[in-house]
Amino acid sequence: MDQASADKQAKRKRGTSISSDDDSQNELDEINSSFKRLRTSENKSVEDENQDIGVTATIGDAAESSPQDGLPKNGPEWVKLFVHDIRSASTDDDANYNAYKLLKDLEKSIRAEAQQEIVMVKQQSEKQDRTLKRAVNILHERLTKNDELLTKNQEELRKSEVKNYALALHLQEATQNKSSYERVHPCDLC
Repeated sequence: MDQASADKQAKRKRGTSISSDDDSQNELDEINSSFKRLRTSENKSVEDENQDIGVTATIGDAAESSPQDGLPKNGPEWVKLFVHDIRSASTDDDANYNAYKLLKDLEKSIRAEAQQEIVMVKQQSEKQDRTLKRAVNILHERLTKNDELLTKNQEELRKSEVKNYALALHLQEATQNKSSYERVHPCDLC
């Protein structure tokens, strides 16, 4: 008796029909909905936890929470692993368990990548923040120096204007005195 016959007999004993396409589709739908419910409940608990304690992570934290090495790094590799594990399962229960385990590993992998990305974005943001603060400080120092120079130059200009006005008055007075001196001076008449 081959493996396919043994699987059919096992299904009959469990009271399931032989139409494996319908059964497989129903099981996949059930797994999918279970995964969605599990993911939704875990997301809510993670969000609640993050609200309670605040999200403060470092790269070390993200590395600690990352799934074990040897797991796929991209979509096609995950698909190959998923198909391989499902095909290699000897029973439907093994296939369900393998699918559940792979989906959990995929979820852990996605969470770890997301956490690393959050940390990286946070670090970039902090670096940009420091750079902008430094730029603002430099601009403030330059503005302060320019204000001081402006004040000094305005004071020098005011002093120069006063001196010019005094010199203009002296020149005018000297010019008027010279004209009147020339008119009445007896030496000029001789």
